[in-house]
Parts: sequence; C-alpha cells; structure tokens
Amino acid sequence: MAHVHTIAVLEDNPLQRGRLLDQVDACVRPLLAGDDAFLREFACAEDLAAYVRAGEPLDILLADIVLDSPSAGKAAADGASLAGDCSAADTSPTAIDAVRRLMLAQRGVQVIYVTGYDQYHTRAYETEHACFLVKPVDDGELAFALRRALDRAARGRMEPLRIRCGFEERIVDPRDIVYIESERRVLNIHTVAEAIRTYGKLADLEGSLPADFVRCHKSFLVNMRYIKAIGQGELRLAQGESVPVSQSRRRQTQEAVRAYARGI
Repeated sequence: MAHVHTIAVLEDNPLQRGRLLDQVDACVRPLLAGDDAFLREFACAEDLAAYVRAGEPLDILLADIVLDSPSAGKAAADGASLAGDCSAADTSPTAIDAVRRLMLAQRGVQVIYVTGYDQYHTRAYETEHACFLVKPVDDGELAFALRRALDRAARGRMEPLRIRCGFEERIVDPRDIVYIESERRVLNIHTVAEAIRTYGKLADLEGSLPADFVRCHKSFLVNMRYIKAIGQGELRLAQGESVPVSQSRRRQTQEAVRAYARGI
C-alpha cells in the first residue's frame, strides 16, 4: 500500500517559505518510490503547535531555526503545556524550542533544521533531528536530507511499539496487532494474543505504524494482513471479528485493501 508522507515547512519569511516548498516538492518526488507526499506550510510555531495538538499527521518538518515573527516566541512558550518539565518562562523564538516542547521526536516526526546562522549547529543537538541545512539550501543537500528523513521514518514505522499499560510498558510488534479501537481518550489495541488498553489518540499511534494499516473509520485502525473479506460497511477479520467501515472512508479503504492484496 502506498504511504502518504505529510511534509511541512515552518518558515516565517513568505518568499523563503514558498521557495523552500517548491524545492521540497521537486526534490522529494523522485524519492517516494510509489508513495505520495502532501505538503503543508506554517508561518509561525503557534500554527504548527495548533496543528500538532489537533492530532493531524506529520512525518517530516523542515524548520527555519530563527523565527522572527512575534507569535513565534509566544508559541514556543505555549508549547510548554505539552511537556510538564519545560518552563513556560523560556520564550526563545527558535524552532529548536518548539520542536522540543511539542515532543516531535516522540511523535515520530523527522526534523530537518534550516538556517542562515552557523552558530545553531550545536544547539540543534538539543533535539533529535535528521539533518541540518544552511541557507541558501542546495538542491543536492536537500535531496540528501529528505532521503535520510524518509529512511528514518520508514525504520521507525517498523520498530516495536512501546505501549504504556498501567504501571507497565509493553513492547508490541506491529505485525501482531489485528486492529485498534479508539474510545474517547482510550485505545484498545487488539493483538493476536491479547487486548491492551492504554491512553492516547489514534492519530498519534497511526504515525508510528507501518503501511499495512488502514484507517477505515475515525475510531478504527486495521492491520490489512488480518482482513479476510470486505463486507457491506464492514471488514471481516481472520479471528472472526468485524470492524466497521465509515461511509466517508469506504472507497479509500476498499482501494487500500485491494492494493495490499495485489502486493502480497
């Protein structure tokens, strides 16, 4: 199944933002190997923070380190509410602060820093990142950074999941997950051996899963390796269970399952 990579550019200068978006679009297409890319843009860290808090998908972020817009500093402090050990008093208007406070590494987002200031090379290591580019961005270096980010994202989606369950942290192989059901803030992860209950958002977990999973309903993610039949408004699974397919996702789900079946 093709994977759609959401790639965002955070840059407060509109001309530079547009130029970088065009470069990303031109450089990433040859690297996708059948996948697709959806590009987004953010003028300030506040907009990025709102997007992340809403649980929207994000795979790769190209972030200008020095954000001069007034809202950027406010957003960096605002993001502290997402990580209790960070002080809201630190309002340094840099993308490094926003990346750290929004916990993007923990969300599986691959960060590529972009800057015209060499002195941020060391500070960039305060956060996990895929690459560091200096303006003006060279096409060859950008292609290298995007390839590295895509490779890291692919490896991350195949790694075992660490699921907090009560006082334990469970290690779960994504291949063993049959389907995941969301009930408000609770996730019920049904594996071949057991059901694991944890807290979180389905959208956050979705970004950590391999492309074998399809979002067939706002509250359900299904591992396509366990689908035995596509019924009228439902998917029938190998274990005998049925999972609903919403009307709005029916066509997308059917196409994904058929493409997956052809690829086996």
